[in-house]
Amino acid sequence: ARTSLLISNRKQAVRTMMMTSPQPGDGKSTTVSNLAVSFARAGKRVLLIDADLRRPMISKLLGVQESPGLADAILDDCSLDTCFFPTALPNLFVMPHGRPTAQPAELLESFRLESILAEAKEQFDLILVDAPPLLAVADPAIIAPIVDSVVLTIRVNKNGRRPVEHAIKILNDIDVSPSAVIVNGVEKSAQKSYYGGYAKNQYGYVGKYHSKYSAKDVPATSENLVGNQNAR
Repeated sequence: ARTSLLISNRKQAVRTMMMTSPQPGDGKSTTVSNLAVSFARAGKRVLLIDADLRRPMISKLLGVQESPGLADAILDDCSLDTCFFPTALPNLFVMPHGRPTAQPAELLESFRLESILAEAKEQFDLILVDAPPLLAVADPAIIAPIVDSVVLTIRVNKNGRRPVEHAIKILNDIDVSPSAVIVNGVEKSAQKSYYGGYAKNQYGYVGKYHSKYSAKDVPATSENLVGNQNAR
């Protein structure tokens, strides 16, 4: 995923990426955290922003304090430099969700969010934004128009076609198209696609040679792993 997105980002001059999903439980926070780790290991200076102000997960996944963070920065209660924190991994920084708020959508609609992203571009090569699910709340539709790229994470063993189509329609209605889709939760034993019944060995060539040329896993530690290794 990292390699594909690096190539795509280079062609389209992408600096800010939002990660969302159709529904809760699709693994978007784990996926975007793994991508942030992977981009940082590739030498990019990365800021991961937790814009899921309703069910924040990033501070727990990456072991940073919860506040101050995005909500505080939007309310001008802290400068950008005091609202993000380094992680144990060089080049990776986290802006947590910040103070609890009863009005997350109203905060995100503030012009201040766009200003924060513009300020962050001066210090970081890449800004990743973890947003709530599209079918749950309006928040991701607020953020999507002000970022360069939107990535959709889909857990195929819990989503059918209709929720995914509905999520994409929400984006299309605001003139945004996902630049990438990350398919999550694929069972190795699955014999056909959840999206149309491909023959089980239609992609056998790819699977066979990927297994031979893929990098070997290293022992999992708190410093080299967030959730899983799929974002490598």
